[in-house]
Amino acid sequence: MHKVTMPEAEAPEPDVVTPIQDEASPTSLYKLPKKWKNIYQRILAVMADVSYVQKEDRKVNNQYTFVSHDAVIAKIRPALIQHGIAVIPTVSQFKQEGNNTIVYYDVTLVNIDKPDDVVVVRTIGYGVDPQDKGPGKAMSYAYKYAMLKVFCLETGDDPERDNIERNDAKPAPPKAD
Repeated sequence: MHKVTMPEAEAPEPDVVTPIQDEASPTSLYKLPKKWKNIYQRILAVMADVSYVQKEDRKVNNQYTFVSHDAVIAKIRPALIQHGIAVIPTVSQFKQEGNNTIVYYDVTLVNIDKPDDVVVVRTIGYGVDPQDKGPGKAMSYAYKYAMLKVFCLETGDDPERDNIERNDAKPAPPKAD
């Protein structure tokens, strides 16, 4: 068996992390070997690599465009693999009433080099479908928004600016008998 050793002068100390000012990547404060990074550092590395997910060209009811579940996964999956994050989605609760499905979902982000180093994101998804697609739609919705929010991915959407009519009318006083 052939054994390769590094000269002592070049071997890094495992406990020491050297801050690096890197103009090309201002978000990376520390350069660490992947195996030393905790789950939060790995999440930050994914955030540095992926910042925007493009909306689809097609419109819903000819009114608005959206970011699909598949677009989010296609954009983020390579960075998750590169930075050693496994994603384990789990349904924690499920309700179906008529064509409405609500799924309470836990999305667990796992550091593959230290599987007990995890972040659990609790999320909820809604799916409306008159046939059998409601649960799948609810799970896709929950997963998509967990990924968008955890990794701070921009989509061009601003839900706070959506034009939603509010009913600010005060309730009528009770009628006297």
